[in-house]
Amino acid sequence: MKCLHKIKELGWGVKVDGNFITVGKYSPAGMDYSFDVDITDFEKEDSILTAAELFVEAIHSVVDDFDPSYEAYSWLDNTGHGRNDVPYNMRDLYEDMEAIQEMLDGLWTDIYNYYYDVLQYEFEEENINAHCKS
Repeated sequence: MKCLHKIKELGWGVKVDGNFITVGKYSPAGMDYSFDVDITDFEKEDSILTAAELFVEAIHSVVDDFDPSYEAYSWLDNTGHGRNDVPYNMRDLYEDMEAIQEMLDGLWTDIYNYYYDVLQYEFEEENINAHCKS
């Protein structure tokens, strides 16, 4: 999938495991942030374009649902400090979550533009060429 190559070019890691694609990147504070996209239903689509579009929309959902406050809170221990290799100080943790939000916003913008400016154009051109050869 061309979208996966583009995501790698943007500095994100990509791992495909069965019907799941994991996309991840380290935050400025060193947190190993990642999210999974379940592509089970994508395989049922007849068109490569539609599967790519579903993948782009899945990334949009991740970006849309990301809440820096909630994410920071979920990493705090019972004393209000970061746990499991995230910033110890609550403010630093929250600022890192805001940075992750910015990373996700950038990913979404870049992959959206790539899909609509490049992939969709290529797909339409291939269909026109195939139709003209018939």
